[in-house]
Amino acid sequence: MKPQIPVLVMLLALIAQPGPPQQANVPLGEDQVMTLVKAGMATPELVKLIHEHGIDFELTDEYLKSLRHAGAQEAVIQALHAARPKPLTRDQVMELVAQGVPAERAAMLVRQRGISFVPDDRYLQTLRLAGGDDALIAALRGLVSAASAHAGGAQLEISTQMVTVYAVVRDKYGHLIADLNKDDFTLLEDQQPQVITYFSREVDTPLAMGIIVDTSSSQGRALDVVKPQAKAFLRQVMRPQDQTFIVHFDEQVELLQDATSDLSKLETAIEKLESHGGGRAFGTFYDAVYLLSTELLNKLRGRKVLILLTLGEDQGSKKTLVAALEAGQKAGAIIYSIDTSDPALHRQAGFSHVDESASRRLSDETGGRVFKANNDRGISEALQQIAGELRTQYLLGYTPTNTIHDRIFLEIEMKVRTGNVEVGARNRYYVPAS
Repeated sequence: MKPQIPVLVMLLALIAQPGPPQQANVPLGEDQVMTLVKAGMATPELVKLIHEHGIDFELTDEYLKSLRHAGAQEAVIQALHAARPKPLTRDQVMELVAQGVPAERAAMLVRQRGISFVPDDRYLQTLRLAGGDDALIAALRGLVSAASAHAGGAQLEISTQMVTVYAVVRDKYGHLIADLNKDDFTLLEDQQPQVITYFSREVDTPLAMGIIVDTSSSQGRALDVVKPQAKAFLRQVMRPQDQTFIVHFDEQVELLQDATSDLSKLETAIEKLESHGGGRAFGTFYDAVYLLSTELLNKLRGRKVLILLTLGEDQGSKKTLVAALEAGQKAGAIIYSIDTSDPALHRQAGFSHVDESASRRLSDETGGRVFKANNDRGISEALQQIAGELRTQYLLGYTPTNTIHDRIFLEIEMKVRTGNVEVGARNRYYVPAS
């Protein structure tokens, strides 16, 4: 049995390690924890120290095995798991500078753990006056730049643990409301109130958009309407920083144009749309959403949007509706569905009605909408409304109060405090495996 060394001696050993945490705000490094275990620090005292300081490293199986071999008790292992790195607050970053933590280590901590705030120019100036060097300032600015580039569900990643939600708000007459502030919103995760730490009105963040057109045999006449309206929509919405891809599906899913900002290429791809399907009334709808979410959207940055022009019925997909929905949610996609069904063709084919429940679920659970549009005017109005929503989105971010996740999707509920309004936002988010 190892002798119990007094806490004062342990703290002296701790301070002797590189980058010492002299107060509870500065986390322990893996070498420091190992030193304390090998020195025989009493388990209750070590657990307390871990709880107070936290840690700044990822727990690997190899490290935990070495720690146990060095004499760490299970209570220490559990404390380390509970103290996995959390985003740094503005006070903690300032504390790193005030305590003289080496510049490279401070910048590394910021990059590894992320931050739970948006550092404005005034904060950065104060940090520099306190002794913050260029490397630390660059690390902070880099996180903000990455956040703007990645915004789009799964998501604005100022912190790897920050959750972001795009939202649109309409009044009781259906008019978009574009002048709300952070304090106008409330946000719940699993029915628990969350503190909104990031807020912006999204008009400049690049779009990463997909237009997906059903070309099954039941869509013949609809395509003559879809083509000119889709071109007009892109000419209205697209800016140099935006990217769009064009896909059609019938018996299979085919990419007609990869993501590009070149309008001429997109219009050429739209002209290629023709009804196929080998006589099938419906196409592989679920496969299309799944493949585009996993193979295309995951590689793009910006506000991720899928616009589906389809009946919403599926025939022949290998993937299920649930798999398609979860793929879209993991990619952070907002899915809009425009029902382009042709009633006359459906009656000829023996279908009395079209079931739009799949389209509605995909849209409702990702923050999009479903539009009924079976003629020229209807499709045009639907695309105009989508264009309006993309220009009046809000982006809200929060760091969850619950850090122990026992499932991969968590529920979100967003509301506006006053007024008879409707909020359109996704209702859950994907928790990546740690």
